[in-house]
Amino acid sequence: GQGGSHMSQKESFGIHDAAYRVGRSELLAWLNELLQISYTKVEQCANGAAYCQIMDAIYPGEVPMKRVIFDAKLEHDCVKNYKVLQAIFEKRNISKHIEVEKLIKAKPLDNLEMLQWCKRFFDLNYSGNEYNPMERRQGKGSPAGKVMPSSAPKTMDKRASPVVKKISPLTVNTSEQVSPSHPTTQKPIRPASAGLQRSPGPRLDDRTAEVSRLEEQLQASQGTTARLKEELQEMQLSVDTLEKERDFYFHKLREIEVLCLQCEEGAEPKESIVTKTLAILYAKDNEAPPTSLLEEHADDEEEFGGGEEFGGHDEEEHHEKME
Repeated sequence: GQGGSHMSQKESFGIHDAAYRVGRSELLAWLNELLQISYTKVEQCANGAAYCQIMDAIYPGEVPMKRVIFDAKLEHDCVKNYKVLQAIFEKRNISKHIEVEKLIKAKPLDNLEMLQWCKRFFDLNYSGNEYNPMERRQGKGSPAGKVMPSSAPKTMDKRASPVVKKISPLTVNTSEQVSPSHPTTQKPIRPASAGLQRSPGPRLDDRTAEVSRLEEQLQASQGTTARLKEELQEMQLSVDTLEKERDFYFHKLREIEVLCLQCEEGAEPKESIVTKTLAILYAKDNEAPPTSLLEEHADDEEEFGGGEEFGGHDEEEHHEKME
């Protein structure tokens, strides 16, 4: 077993870590291989079952898999799964906050970030032990069933069966008209039936060809729609990421602005302005400037040569991150 302090070190990575640049395709391929499932969207992780089993792979036997509901669709069932996940987090002193309300809503960005975090945590902490996900699930809940409800194929069969019934009598009637199996049939009807036998043939073929063309057009349209939806989601994820980065740096600038105003008013000594500015710039996401950093840079103000040199370095670093 690994100690709590060791674990906290192995989960300390912020939003700008390389883990949060891993794409959906790579994440889904990794998840499907690890758990032997067939997820096609990160939103399918929203019920929490996959997150529980990832932790089960890292800590064999410590997650009560019998309590995990793999085909959970109702909110209270999903909450039960997240309670199992929270329990293993507390047991292993994992400080990651699970935003259950956001994850349950099955929004792509929230579940993407959670899955990115899980993969990074897995890479850092997985011991390499053999893991049988099917055996641990005990054959419960095929994830593919969540995307396509069980009622859908039944409705399709109901719609398809009348079509078969309509077509088959038509072909039978045609064959009956062609073969003179009834000798008592009046003679004037025979030429009429022969004429009918010729005309429905090409009409039926034309309709079949038209249906085939329409089906091809429908499939092409569905493919285009799916591709456009995927591109839209990618753009939305990029926008959300850029907004987070914007807020992150705006927060730093605001803190520096307040510090400068305090210095102008005499509430803050000018000697400490560089040190505190550096502390703000080096602070991680939404963290208060660490006191140790203030002490480290207390004697190094002249070495940094003021704020202009550091500002250029920070801007260059920001461009690298944006690229």
